[in-house]
Amino acid sequence: MVLPEWLSVDRRLAPSANTILVRGPDGAVLVDCGSGTRASDARLEAFLAARGLAARELALLVTTHWHADHVGGAARLQRETGVPVAADRAEAALIAAQDPRAFDEAWLGWRVDPYVVDRPLAPGDVIADAGVALHVVPTPGQTPGHLALWEPESRVVLTGDLLQRDDVGWMPAGGPWAPGAADTLIASVERLAALDAVIAVPGHGPVVDDVADAVQRSLARYRRWRDDAEPAAWHAARRVFVTYMMLSVTPVTELHARMEPVGPVRDIAALTGMSSGTVVDRLLADLTGSGALAVRDGVVVPAMPFESH
Repeated sequence: MVLPEWLSVDRRLAPSANTILVRGPDGAVLVDCGSGTRASDARLEAFLAARGLAARELALLVTTHWHADHVGGAARLQRETGVPVAADRAEAALIAAQDPRAFDEAWLGWRVDPYVVDRPLAPGDVIADAGVALHVVPTPGQTPGHLALWEPESRVVLTGDLLQRDDVGWMPAGGPWAPGAADTLIASVERLAALDAVIAVPGHGPVVDDVADAVQRSLARYRRWRDDAEPAAWHAARRVFVTYMMLSVTPVTELHARMEPVGPVRDIAALTGMSSGTVVDRLLADLTGSGALAVRDGVVVPAMPFESH
């Protein structure tokens, strides 16, 4: 697959999300910036340097949504380089108000260093700082201000977590954005489908070259979850559980204390009547059974490639 000349993608391993560089005749815009760990920030600097850029030369950082794997590096980037940040206006308002729901920190338990949103974005806005017209498409559901960026000339859409080749973005089965989440996600995927894109660049995994197939698979999954939220809760919890094990060393003896308070674990407990401890035990069994995690010398460790911290 040949990407447009203006587009570069650094496909990142968890716990970071892909970082995307839009470079045109007027400059460069970065879309999402990784988790903010030392390894993630170093990877971002190397990605830019390989293209002859320093971070201070970026015209803008656009965030598709406020989860830490996408925006964890934003505060340092803004503080050290002065690069302005653009985000959906709903998320921008909550960030500015220091709302406890911002970044889903209380639900996910993953802290994000605060930053300032310099440019709140509304549906239909066009980001043209690099000389490439990126149209803002609202795609809420996972978060209240998730957005996609559409470049109509090349028919390329940057989709954040919403549309992926090998998975779907997780759906909140609990927390502040859970009510109506399935219907909201379905409407967002249908909004992407209406663009008739030929390439979708997701926040996780490879570039999508069969957009219609990814749309249909995503719609089918979200429709099933609309009828039964329990599988959605397990899907989210597995993703979060593995991420936690990537972020720090966790002895088995500390696993319950660390994971039982996490939002997706509590969601499953509420939906099923299981205790949080039972949910943690089942998640560990599922994830070690699938090969995503392993227990070695009494420590839970990732058994898949990941971006070190």
